Amino acid sequence: MPNPSQAGKNDIIALKAGDLDLAHSIIQRNASGSEITDSDTNYALGLASKLLGSLDDSLRYFRIAYDNYASKGNEQVQSDILVQLAQVCFSKLQSGQAIQYLEQAAQIRIHLSDLTGAAGIYSNIAIVNISSGHFLEALNYLHDAQKNLLLSDRSSNSINLELSIINNIGYILETQDRKNEAELEYRKGLDISKNSSNKLYNGIFYNNIINLLTKTGNIREAITMSEKAMLELENSDYPELLGTLKLNRALAFSKIKKYHQAAVSLREAHEIIVFNGDENISIENLVTFATVYIKVGQIETGVDYALQALSLAESDNRKQVQVEALQLLADASEGSEPVAAVGYLRRLMAVQAELHEAARDRQLQELTAQAELESARRRVEYEQELRAQAEETIQHQLQELERGRLYDHLTDLPNRVLLHAQLAQRVSRSGGSSCWCRWI
Repeated sequence: MPNPSQAGKNDIIALKAGDLDLAHSIIQRNASGSEITDSDTNYALGLASKLLGSLDDSLRYFRIAYDNYASKGNEQVQSDILVQLAQVCFSKLQSGQAIQYLEQAAQIRIHLSDLTGAAGIYSNIAIVNISSGHFLEALNYLHDAQKNLLLSDRSSNSINLELSIINNIGYILETQDRKNEAELEYRKGLDISKNSSNKLYNGIFYNNIINLLTKTGNIREAITMSEKAMLELENSDYPELLGTLKLNRALAFSKIKKYHQAAVSLREAHEIIVFNGDENISIENLVTFATVYIKVGQIETGVDYALQALSLAESDNRKQVQVEALQLLADASEGSEPVAAVGYLRRLMAVQAELHEAARDRQLQELTAQAELESARRRVEYEQELRAQAEETIQHQLQELERGRLYDHLTDLPNRVLLHAQLAQRVSRSGGSSCWCRWI
């Protein structure tokens, strides 16, 4: 008879899906504090603790479960647990440890020939790097993910992963001010999502392209695309994407001073995003709300959204969003509260200085890496040159040695050894028996 405190495979599946009631039940059933040896139960306790926010307990249970499954040689589940460990470490702001777990999990997936799984894990490593501002490293991992995905079997999961990778590559390129390249990635993603009838990524790529077109001053194209996109998303299952689309449309109208159309789109977006059960407005949408409200003259509402965006950006250390929010607050306060405006501008300059310093450090790292690469290349070339010189010297020495042994050093004529060899060769070629002539 099974122990009622033990968990099974179905419990693990439900916990992965976010079943909080089951999480509480699993913790209560195993609250005695006695050591648990069952693999699935430790795995379930790790998932339950993670759901309930007990991250240290979660790490402990996951590590025990990992050892349990390792003793059984179950690499698939080991890989799954490593991903869970990485997620917990990421939540604890231990990005380096999270990446180590993910890299280990990716190697297991490759060993199991699960290239789609490996691609997904590489994509996760990229996301960890993006969150830390390590965009070049993230880009490399995303390219590794794409390579693995190309070699895998095509499925709906792999298509979703492919679209996610393209979206993240576009985002990185955009943050690096490579806007033309970013737009090409987003448009490629849009084509794939349309061909695969993926409405979710359809909306995501539409919004990304429209937002990018607005930033680069292609307002008319952004508005035209928004009209087309709204028709496609009107009856979709993703009202939040439609709301973001109307918000981006409002921003585009405000850029060309069509404030009436901007206000209409803004009102529609507000109704969808705020009153459609989406209580947690994304930080990007908060900035856009603030921008458009300020532009259409609803300063107080705009400032409120800008302050919300600034608070979230500071807690999440998102410097670029801080810059945008502080600039909005300074602009909004300039006429009515000049002292507050100066305060916001000073904070803005401090954040920009940090961004410039970080950019300079990254550039220095890249230059150092390039210099090391160039130094290594030159070192290899130098070693090759020395090797060639050494071989040439040795060959010359061998030739001199041979000449010293086979030629008379005064007359430079063949000596007895060379003459004997030449005579033997001639006899051999003439078909006669070998005959050694003694030199007197």
